[in-house]
Amino acid sequence: VTGTSVARVQPDTVVWHVNIRRMHKELAKAQLDCDEGVKRVLALRTELKLKPEEAQTGYLSVQKIFDRDQAGNQTSFRHFQVERSLTLRQRDTSRFDTVLAGLVAASDVEVSYSLESSEYHERRTKTRLEAVKAARKKAADMTELLGGKLGRVLRIAEPQENWGSSYNTMSNSVFSAPRAAEPDQAPG
Repeated sequence: VTGTSVARVQPDTVVWHVNIRRMHKELAKAQLDCDEGVKRVLALRTELKLKPEEAQTGYLSVQKIFDRDQAGNQTSFRHFQVERSLTLRQRDTSRFDTVLAGLVAASDVEVSYSLESSEYHERRTKTRLEAVKAARKKAADMTELLGGKLGRVLRIAEPQENWGSSYNTMSNSVFSAPRAAEPDQAPG
């Protein structure tokens, strides 16, 4: 049987994903421009009242970009492209618009965000146990209706989480071994 439990929690953290991309024919200039953009975003920590540990620089990408002809073949060198990502954690969600305005004004950046809850792991653990309880009750009700009793647990499986949905659903399955048939009962 499968047991399901659903928990909803109010997000209390905004995770900002900032991407800075600079292009120039000279690699050193593209790198310098990108570094300046990163510095401007990191300087916002104080202004936006974010703690230093709530800002983290991410990947760095350096690419040569070429023009292409109509057939898609690479032709002449166009420029270097330097990209850098940053992540900022904003614990005060009431200041969402202030932080967004600061990021947009700071530099020519790409900005996206996701919402998280500081209670996620605690709530997930509790929800998982509630799903197991629901599965056990369901199994007990079904076997009782058929005149049987639950056997020992053989396996508990947890399906993969669905990260694409707006909330995560936790489901647990409980399997029990069939009990040995009583001497006066027919098998089957």
